[in-house]
Amino acid sequence: MNRRNLFQTAGAAAAAGMLSQQAGPLAAAQTAARRGMPALKITDVKVILTQPGPDHLVVVKVLTSEPGLYGVGCATHRERPQAVAAYIEHHLKPFVIGKNCDEIEDIWQSAYVASYFRAGVTGNNALSGIDGALWDILGKRCGVPVYQLLGGKVRTAVPLYGHASARDFTALEDQVRKHMQDGYRHVRVQVATPGLGTDP
Repeated sequence: MNRRNLFQTAGAAAAAGMLSQQAGPLAAAQTAARRGMPALKITDVKVILTQPGPDHLVVVKVLTSEPGLYGVGCATHRERPQAVAAYIEHHLKPFVIGKNCDEIEDIWQSAYVASYFRAGVTGNNALSGIDGALWDILGKRCGVPVYQLLGGKVRTAVPLYGHASARDFTALEDQVRKHMQDGYRHVRVQVATPGLGTDP
C-alpha cells in the first residue's frame, strides 16, 4: 500500500468515525461492533424465573448467532412475574427472533407500538428485559461496559437509602435509628395502613 492509499483509507475511516459520532453513541457503537462482520442476529430468548429471597425475579437471556455471545437483562415485576414471563414468551420472543442485535432503538420502538394499548407495567417490564440484554450484547461485542456506550461515568458515588418498614411507629423508629447507626443519611419509611390487610 502506498502513502496515498494509506491516507485515503485513513481519511475514509476518520470520516466514518466522525459521521457515526454525529449520529449518536448508539450509531458509533453499532459501527464499532460490526467491524466488517456479518450482522449479529437474535436466535432465541430465554426467560428465567428465580427467587433468591423474598423477591420473584424475571431475567431475560437473549442468544445470538455468534456462539457463546448472549446478553442478560432484568424484566422483574415483583407482583406479576408470571405475566411478564408470558408476555416475553408469547409476544416479544417471536417478535425479536431474527432481528439484528444492534438495532436496539428500532427494536424498542417497534415492539412498543406493536400493541394497541401501550405503556402497561407488564409490557414495559418485559421490554426492559429485552432492551437491557441487547445493550449487554453490544457492550460485550465492543469490549466496553455499557455505561461507556451511554455517555460514560458521570459520578464517583451514589447516595443510598435504607428502607424501614414496620406495623407501628415505635418499631419503625427503632428501624430508622438502626439505619442511621449503619451510616445511612436517607431512610425511606413505611408503616402499616389501617384497612389494607396485613401488608405494611
